[in-house]
This record gives sequence, structure tokens and C-alpha cells, in this order.
Amino acid sequence: MRYFSLLSVAFASAAVAQSDGFIAAVFYGEGDYELDIEGDKCVNLKKSQPIFYEIEVGVFITCKLYKNLKCEDEVKSFHAGVFDVEDLSFKSVRCTPSTPSMEDAAQ
Repeated sequence: MRYFSLLSVAFASAAVAQSDGFIAAVFYGEGDYELDIEGDKCVNLKKSQPIFYEIEVGVFITCKLYKNLKCEDEVKSFHAGVFDVEDLSFKSVRCTPSTPSMEDAAQ
């Protein structure tokens, strides 16, 4: 019974994360600059933005960085956590909800 209730909570959390306008990730740049990335959208970065040194990806989210604008030519993907991106060359990002695994649900 306990396993079922944990699984239900995990899937409910993932369903809430899929609603429009949710913040899926945050980029951190120079001078305390932060850029919120909404889920399920391709976000093209601008030349006027600072160089980002980290990305923090939300729980049950997968973010993919792309070499070109319009989310073309994937460079790297990230799951929940904080990651160094300073040495990566990318021009766009897309974050989407990911289905939690049974192992994630048990935590």
C-alpha cells in the first residue's frame, strides 16, 4: 500500500509540472543573472545575455541544450540537478517533463 501511495504522489507531481508556464530550469550567469526556462518551449538565447555557468534542472525534467537556434542539433541533455555548462557552446534550450522511474518514485 505504501508503495502505491508513493507512486501516486510521484505521478501527481509530474502531472502538475506539465501544466503551462511552469519553470523547468534556471540558468545562472555572471553578476547574479538568472534566466528562468519555461517547460515545453524552445528558448533561443540572445547574444546580449551573459555567458551562463550553471543550469539547475527541476525534478522529473529533462533539459536539452542545442548548438543552433530553434532547438536544432542537440549538444547535451541533463536531468534533475545542478550542472556546469560554461564550457558548452549552445544557442537554445528545451526542457520537458520526464516520466519518473519506479526507482525515483520509491525515494
